[in-house]
Amino acid sequence: MKTRSVHEVAALRRCRRGGTLAGLAAAIMAMLLGARGTAQAQLLAFDMRPKYGSYVVGEPVWVDLRLVNRGASPIVIDDHEVFRHNRIFFEISIDPQVYLNQSREGRIVDDLDLGKNEPYAAEIDLGAWYPLLREGRYFANAVLLHNDLRYATERRMFDVVPGIELSRATAIISTTPRVERRFSLVYWARGEREYAFLRATDTPDGVVWPTLELGPIVRFTPPSIALNDPDGVTVTHQATRAIFMTSTIRSDRNGILLLSQKQTVDSAAEPLIKALSEAVGKRQKGKDK
Repeated sequence: MKTRSVHEVAALRRCRRGGTLAGLAAAIMAMLLGARGTAQAQLLAFDMRPKYGSYVVGEPVWVDLRLVNRGASPIVIDDHEVFRHNRIFFEISIDPQVYLNQSREGRIVDDLDLGKNEPYAAEIDLGAWYPLLREGRYFANAVLLHNDLRYATERRMFDVVPGIELSRATAIISTTPRVERRFSLVYWARGEREYAFLRATDTPDGVVWPTLELGPIVRFTPPSIALNDPDGVTVTHQATRAIFMTSTIRSDRNGILLLSQKQTVDSAAEPLIKALSEAVGKRQKGKDK
């Protein structure tokens, strides 16, 4: 039985799917390439960038991953025996000498099949695949293993921070044994704005639940955390000079979940908002004349 090369298998799969003359030509070209019998470096553009420069402990660590196939051969990741060792993963360190192991099994990028000049783009939460709960500075790059060759992006840096605490509360979760859930409302700056985050940690088992981003915050009026029996939490913070945000959160043995958010206009600021709206309306009418 004939053993097909990586190039042959990928091109024949594409030909069967498309059934076009171009697909047949690609299959023939791939067979010619495969006949050389040597692995050659793939031409590609590969980059990974953190969405933010810093993340609060427990929140998703989003990165933008970009890959463009600039070569004639396809870039394939799937379960076929020829491609089963191809994969994309990340090299992450919190210390130049300490690299983190992947915390869950599976492929981060599940399936990929890129022809010439075809792009791939994805937002990936590194915190879903690697243990990023320790505060500190991290260095990371993406790695593509493809047909026994290794390609790596430039290393990028991001910080994991505790945030600056504004309020705290402790709730008892109805489990056996008893669990105390400690809530901490913190803020952190991104760009020109500050944002509120709710952190939740269980004791004594030390579980850190995913941190919730609650939106922009201004620190004129102190925020509050109210515990509502049996499993409700209400967080109120000032989002702008005139608007307060009330977040309703479910907290139970399965973790915390943001259910809803409601805006309330400060009654003392309503006359000012009305006057500003009228002034803007008059100015617009003047421009239209």
